[in-house]
Amino acid sequence: MNTMQRLVQTFVRFLQYVSPQYAKKIALHLWATPIRFKRPVREEAYLKKMRVEKLPVDYSNSLIYDENYARGKTLTGDFYDDSAKKYIVTYHRGTGPLVLLVHGWSGRATQMGAIAESLVNEGYGVLGFDGFAHGDSPGKQTSMLEFVYLIQQLAKKYGPFEAIIGHSMGGIAAGIAISRGVKADQLITMGSPATFEFITRNYMENIRASRATLDFIVDFTLKYTKSTTADFELVSAVKKLDVSGLIIHDRDDAEVEYRQALILKEAWPDADFFTTENLGHRRILWDVKVLRRISSFLSEKKIAL
Repeated sequence: MNTMQRLVQTFVRFLQYVSPQYAKKIALHLWATPIRFKRPVREEAYLKKMRVEKLPVDYSNSLIYDENYARGKTLTGDFYDDSAKKYIVTYHRGTGPLVLLVHGWSGRATQMGAIAESLVNEGYGVLGFDGFAHGDSPGKQTSMLEFVYLIQQLAKKYGPFEAIIGHSMGGIAAGIAISRGVKADQLITMGSPATFEFITRNYMENIRASRATLDFIVDFTLKYTKSTTADFELVSAVKKLDVSGLIIHDRDDAEVEYRQALILKEAWPDADFFTTENLGHRRILWDVKVLRRISSFLSEKKIAL
């Protein structure tokens, strides 16, 4: 646990004691607001090899959300403000069969640079993007359903895809997008949560929120997005898929427990399963063994097709 997380936990606990309603709004705001981490030096080398573009998108909150429902329930009046969400930053490299890379919450496309490098060396083309409120794309708040929307827009312009590879929340968005009609021959998930229950419980444990705050977050999220829990679950999406799959998860992942991978595998028995150790949640993105497994999986399935 880092210093920032401890401060957030202390702040939320204090607010729940003195002003439970305000604490709920703070927790909701944090829930919807990813952290833009600085791009580390190791990713700069990958960035220099990519063609970076701004892709215009025709987006408005009304496509996903019930904005009337949110009135009076959020911390600020510009919650999920869509005024800046006119484009996303995309990253292109290679010219072969196209693989879409989808980063996770508080991530960015260049996090998957080692995967892109490996795929290009194998003859694939690669497309990545920064989701709204992530990396170099605009926005302050976002949701996984906005990622699904962006994948759908990218599919209209660049699809169909040879494969989609999603890390963490990106794996959920990828699976849901394919279940809703995006064309891809293969799906690879990396450290992805399987259930909505885990996502919400994990978030609330991280900020030490009360059960009442958790219930508020869940109720708001489902009503605001006009959704059910299944609309946020990879475990539900994979049951609708007719694509080849590979589940990659590290046994020592401290952010998304390994049990989530087992739950996902049970729901998706035809998917290949690859377990790593001592890599955690992010090092799987550049581990050589993982890169080789991704390459071999894509090659095997391509031959089979």
